[in-house]
Amino acid sequence: MREYIFNLMIGYYSFWILSFIFFLFLAYTKSKEINLGLYNFLLIFWVPFSLLFLGLRDSSIGTDSENYKYMYNLAVEGYKYEYFDNIEFLFFILLKITSYFGSYKLFFFSVHLIFLSTFLFFLSKVSYQFALTFILFLSFFFYYNLSINIIRNSLSIPFWLLGIFYLNLNKLKKGLSLFLISFLFHKTAIFIFLSYILIKFISFNKLVLIWIITSVFSFFQKDLLLYLLDFTPLSEYLELVQYVKYINYKEEFDYVIGFRLDFWLINFVMIVYIYINRFIGRKTKWDSLFVTLSILSVFSYQFPYSDRTSLFSWFLIPIIISITELNVDKSKYSNIKILKFLILSLFLSFPSFYLLIKNV
Repeated sequence: MREYIFNLMIGYYSFWILSFIFFLFLAYTKSKEINLGLYNFLLIFWVPFSLLFLGLRDSSIGTDSENYKYMYNLAVEGYKYEYFDNIEFLFFILLKITSYFGSYKLFFFSVHLIFLSTFLFFLSKVSYQFALTFILFLSFFFYYNLSINIIRNSLSIPFWLLGIFYLNLNKLKKGLSLFLISFLFHKTAIFIFLSYILIKFISFNKLVLIWIITSVFSFFQKDLLLYLLDFTPLSEYLELVQYVKYINYKEEFDYVIGFRLDFWLINFVMIVYIYINRFIGRKTKWDSLFVTLSILSVFSYQFPYSDRTSLFSWFLIPIIISITELNVDKSKYSNIKILKFLILSLFLSFPSFYLLIKNV
């Protein structure tokens, strides 16, 4: 596994060096305006590498790969949807379609192809220079976790990102349809949808205040959500409340994260960054959603697999940074600004790959 991560690092840094040389050449020529579309051709390097290296990986790579290989083999043997415990319908359809080819690697490849193509399509919508935004994503450790673990989330996330994009444009049919697709790949999409509704009624500053309060409770290992549920009318009879309490205390759920200072600090630094940028007039449509998902993350610290909910908020970090630092207005681009952006990506990659290596 360590060798696999090192090979990933070679691929990433090769891509980064090509990008740096490209923009260094443009800066040297002192071009006042650059055709950033040319940079998209550098994706021709990364996309095949990613599809072949991440998509055709062995089942020994990643903690969840063997589980998904087992599901795939069940689909090959002809088991019906009713047999599969707690997997979503579209994910089962993908299992069945690829099962006819008899290769679990083709299944992994299909998952990564859907994730990568849908995600790049989303980036092309939110950023004029989506390849620069993409290289920032590659600098974060969670991109690789999505590619080799928690793959149902990797299928779901690009669709709810697109759903939010279209809802922000008041295109309700497209937005809701994409949320439905996201939900049918992974049920957690419902939390993103509810968070999106919530930000329509609560201001950014109030959301930050709620995040601070929930953080204090979580720091002292107090489960604020369970306290609130205890005061819910007829709480003894509500099925949802009983289920939440069940998963919180059932012994077989041994993967409980608890309060993680490193997780919290990532969100804290980003919220401070957003706050400063909003103070100087650089707002994005994703700011309030990031804080809301940060609240969701803190709420769920005492629940099993809560690192998945932290991932939702982290996924917005490169989006917000790229929109803030790389203005969508083409005339405001400069070679120096883009080189600085690449250096930021490089700086962020060091702790990310360190975390990957440390946790394999």
